[in-house]
Amino acid sequence: ADEQDVAAAKMQAMVRDKSTRSEDPRVIECVHTGDLASLEKLFSSGVQATPSALHVSIDAPVKAIAAALISKESAWGVGEVELACWKKVQAALHPTPTEDDPEPEQADVTDIEGWQAEAVKELFGTGTGEEKVAPADPTYAFTMRCVVAVGCYAGGRAEPEDKYREPAFDTETTARAGYGVCLLPKGQVYAGYMAGGKREGEGALHTREGTTYVGGWRGGLKHGHGRQVFPDGSVYEGAWRYGMRHGKGVYTYTNGDVYVGSWFTGKKHGAGKYTAKAAGARYTGVWVEGELSKASVATPDGTTFFSSFSSGKPVGEGAFLTGSGALAGGRHPAAPPPPEEGEEPEEGQPLQWTPTALIGSDRTSSGALAKQYGGSGGPAPPKRKALIVAPAYPEGGAFPPLDTAPAAAQLQSVLTSKLGFAGDDVTLLSAAEAADPVEPVAALPAVMGEDGETVETEAVEAVEAKPAVIPATKEQVLAAADAMLAGLGRGDVAMLGFVCHGKKLLDLDAGAEEPAEGLCLIDDALTEEEVAELLSKFAAKSVHLFFYCDSCFDPACFKAPPPNFAAITATLAADAPAPEAPPPGEDGEEAAPPPPRHGFFFADKLTTWLSAAIDKAESPDSLSYSELFTGLQEAQEAADARSGIKQVPLLYSTDGADAVLAPLA
Repeated sequence: ADEQDVAAAKMQAMVRDKSTRSEDPRVIECVHTGDLASLEKLFSSGVQATPSALHVSIDAPVKAIAAALISKESAWGVGEVELACWKKVQAALHPTPTEDDPEPEQADVTDIEGWQAEAVKELFGTGTGEEKVAPADPTYAFTMRCVVAVGCYAGGRAEPEDKYREPAFDTETTARAGYGVCLLPKGQVYAGYMAGGKREGEGALHTREGTTYVGGWRGGLKHGHGRQVFPDGSVYEGAWRYGMRHGKGVYTYTNGDVYVGSWFTGKKHGAGKYTAKAAGARYTGVWVEGELSKASVATPDGTTFFSSFSSGKPVGEGAFLTGSGALAGGRHPAAPPPPEEGEEPEEGQPLQWTPTALIGSDRTSSGALAKQYGGSGGPAPPKRKALIVAPAYPEGGAFPPLDTAPAAAQLQSVLTSKLGFAGDDVTLLSAAEAADPVEPVAALPAVMGEDGETVETEAVEAVEAKPAVIPATKEQVLAAADAMLAGLGRGDVAMLGFVCHGKKLLDLDAGAEEPAEGLCLIDDALTEEEVAELLSKFAAKSVHLFFYCDSCFDPACFKAPPPNFAAITATLAADAPAPEAPPPGEDGEEAAPPPPRHGFFFADKLTTWLSAAIDKAESPDSLSYSELFTGLQEAQEAADARSGIKQVPLLYSTDGADAVLAPLA
C-alpha cells in the first residue's frame, strides 16, 4: 500500500497543471511585437517558453517566432508522464551513434511485454538498481502504449454529437478540434489548430530532421501562406497549395542566393527573378518545370545579357547590352538532344558566343530585347486539350444500344464555342469499330457490255485513301488519353469527357446484388481502379484535369480527389424506385418487362444542363466550378419533371472555387 501511495503521489506531482509556472511578460511582448532577436536573448538568459506564448505565436504575423518556440519542450504543455514516455520512445527509435556502435539498431517499441514494460519500470518504478520494480498503477503502462501508438496530445476536442450520451469508457474521446499540441510517434511536433482530427487553419510543425513549417493548413496539408525552414538552413516563404509550393514565393538558399517568383505544384514555373549573390548577377525571366527557360541577366559591370537557357546554360540567339550602350547580337550553340533510353547523354559544345550583329543602342531598347530574348513577355499560356469518348454502341454488342451522338456533339460545341478550345485540340472517339480505309484505285476492271462483249474501262486517277476511324474500345481510349497527356506539361489543362453507359445502372437492370462502378466502352468497361490510375498519371505531371461524365458514375477515387482536379458526374437518386413493369396485356398476354433504368437516366442529358449553366453565366471565362455546378443543378431542376428515375449531378474538387478548365489559381 505504501508503494502504491508513493507511486500515486509521484504521478500526481508529474501531471500537476503547469499553469502555476511564472509567465515572463517579456516573452509575450516579443511575440506580439515580432522581436525575434530579443526573444532569443531571453531564452539564452534562462527564461522559459510557455504554452500560452506558443499559442499566441501561431497567429502572429512573424512566422519565425512560432518556429523558435515550437522547439522548446516547456512550450508544449503536455503532461509530464506523457512527455517522459514520448522522450523515451524517441531515444529508442533514434539511438545516438557512438564510436563503439556507429550504427545502433532501433528498439522494437511496440513490444508490450518486453521493451514497453522495461521502459515503464525504468521511468516510473520504485526502488533502485536491480531491486527496482515496476509501478503497481497500470496507468503508466497504458500511457506508454498510447504514446507508442498515437503520440501525445494536449488541446481541444470536438463536441460530441449527442451531449447526453455517456461514453462507453473514460478513454473514449471525440476528434481533435481547436488549438492543441501533438507530439507524434515518429518525433514530429505540431502546435496549431485542427478540425475533424486534421490540421486545419494556422499551425506550426517541427520535424526531428530539423524542418520547421509555420503557416496555413487544409485537410492536414500545408495550404495558404507559410514559411518553411529546411535542415540545411534554406528558407521558403510564400504560397502553398495542398502540401506543395504553389503561387508566389521567395526561396532563400544557404549560399545567399534568392529566387522570387512563381511556383507551380512544387517547382519554379512562370515569371521570376533569381539573384546569384557570389556572382552579383540577377536573372529576370521565365522558368519552366523548375528550370530557367529565358532571361535577361544583369551583371555587376553594367552589362545585360538576353538569352534562352537549357540546363542552366545559355542557348540560341541572344544579345549583349553593355553599360556604355553598345549592343551585340549573336547566338550560343544549341543544347544537345536528350539521349535515347539506354544511351549516354551527348556532351554539349563548349560555351561560346558567336557575334552576328553590332548596332547602336538607340535602335533597340532594353525592354524590347528583354521581350524578344529574355522572356519578359511572361510564360506561354497553358495548353488546353480535350478527349471526348462517346461510344456508338452497336446492335448485339457488349452493351445495350444508346444514341450518344447528340450529347457528344453538344459537348464538343460547348468546348469550342463557349470555353475557348481550338477545334484541333478536341478529339472525339465514337465509332463502334475501325472503318476499312479505301485503297487508291489506278484502273477499273473489265465489265460486260450491253452486247455481251467484254469491255476494258479506261484508267482513272487514284483517289486518296480515307483514314480509318478510331474505335472507342478500352485499349484505344487509354491510348488516346496517354497520347494527349504526352503533349501536356506542368500547368497545362486536360478535359476527359465520357458520354456513355454507366455500368452500375446496367448491373441494376440485370438484377446484380453488388453493382459495380464503371464506364462502358465498346468492348469492355473502364473500372474505377483504371480511372484512379488515369487520374494519378495526370496528377504526376501536374496537369489540371477536368473529368466530365454524362453517365451514372460515382467512383471512390472522386471522393478523395487529388489537387489540380475537378469532376462533374451524376448518379442515381438514392430514393429512386425500381422501374415498374407495365400491366399484363389482354387475353392472357404476358406483361412486358420493366423499362431499363438507363433509358430513363439518359433521357435528359447532363450535357444539356451544362450548356444551359454556361449560357446563364455572365462571364464563362471566370466561371468557377462551384458556380457552374450550381447553375447545372438549377437547369436540372427546371428540366427534370420525372418522378421515377432521377439523375443527380455531383461535383468533386479539392477547391470548387477554381476557375473552370484552368490550372490552380
